[in-house]
Amino acid sequence: MVTQNELKVFYETSLKPKLLFFEEQRKLLLSKRRTLWNIFWILVIFAIFVMISALILVDERELVNFTNFNNKGDFQTFLTIVIIIYLVIIAIVIKNFYKKMKSSYQTHFKKAVVASLVTFIDENLSYTPKDNSTVNKGLFKKEFQNSHLFRGQTIYSFRGEDYVGGILGGISINFSEILATERVVTGYSCDEDGYCSDEYSILNIFKGLFFVFDVNSDFEGVTTVIIPNTISSYRFKKYLPLVKLAKPALESEFVVYSDNPMIAKYVFSTAFMQRRLLALRSRLKTPVQLSFVNGKLYMAIPVSEDLFEPPVFSTVLDFQLIQTTFEYMQLGKEMVEELITLLKQPNSMNLE
Repeated sequence: MVTQNELKVFYETSLKPKLLFFEEQRKLLLSKRRTLWNIFWILVIFAIFVMISALILVDERELVNFTNFNNKGDFQTFLTIVIIIYLVIIAIVIKNFYKKMKSSYQTHFKKAVVASLVTFIDENLSYTPKDNSTVNKGLFKKEFQNSHLFRGQTIYSFRGEDYVGGILGGISINFSEILATERVVTGYSCDEDGYCSDEYSILNIFKGLFFVFDVNSDFEGVTTVIIPNTISSYRFKKYLPLVKLAKPALESEFVVYSDNPMIAKYVFSTAFMQRRLLALRSRLKTPVQLSFVNGKLYMAIPVSEDLFEPPVFSTVLDFQLIQTTFEYMQLGKEMVEELITLLKQPNSMNLE
């Protein structure tokens, strides 16, 4: 496992030269952003000047004789609408142009910095910033559904980026930043003719990191672990029986559901939960959900912010930024190392 001291050395020797380059790119991006919006406000002032000049100089009698306008007021309304449409189009063009520049900056940052960080953690891991093809997206959507962690929720949209994958110690690992949403009926509305239709809201099913570990085992059944033991975890009762744990103290921390209690006790040992899962929960300060389904371990960690994104309005020369990215990336390797240890010592896996 990579230590903090090793990370600091790597940061100073390998990452900092790259970060200095991207710091200049970030400043350049902000400068271009200011220039674009300065141009927009100049165009706003120019449009207002043109409208006022036209209203002052135009003769109302000539306006009525040679146009379809009945009076100067109608012409003023028309001119105002045209200018507003013109300014909206300009604003959209500027916004999209800036968005494209920002996306290019972020993609290059990820390829140069985040990818280097991933291979530093382990050279057997590979990183892809974004993939608009259906390969990775389809893979993770299928695994997301197979995990049973979000069973009973219908996916409306599914987006993934920052894909990491590889094989460590014979265990295949893949993880990605995922945003999955569902469309929920929140009410209905009726028009004057009495026709009613449902009203919908788009809600997040999950936003955060989703891990898939293939341990190449022949375990059967579905087992889920939720930390902490919250009321929301009880929705799993609809699909899986609750597994009674030997220690009440552990039941206050997490809850286990499984259709194969023997496999649950074998895989999710007390030692495993105390040594890794509870420590992980304490460190991340966020709920952690896991499931073991037919030889694969799934782990979902909700994260509110966008991970691995370089800042635009603050400096990239911030070690904390790199450290946070490193810690989330390191999670996958830590879990693999723990799984390898447990699989080599099956007799220690006992909940009783």
